Amino acid sequence: MYDQIGICFEEVAEDFTPLVTGMLKRLRIYKNRDEFRQVGFIDLQCSYLGCAFLLFKGYKLA
Repeated sequence: MYDQIGICFEEVAEDFTPLVTGMLKRLRIYKNRDEFRQVGFIDLQCSYLGCAFLLFKGYKLA
């Protein structure tokens, strides 16, 4: 999807699934787990798109 990054979001989401799941366990979230997981992936996608947008605009990330 984003040639500048070279990684599609599906790959990023797959890589970060254990992190999102681990945070839910660490925060002891047991009710509405699917809802909180969805929020975690939405936030991950916003971060991913922000990074892609900066690269698209020509900014270099440190």
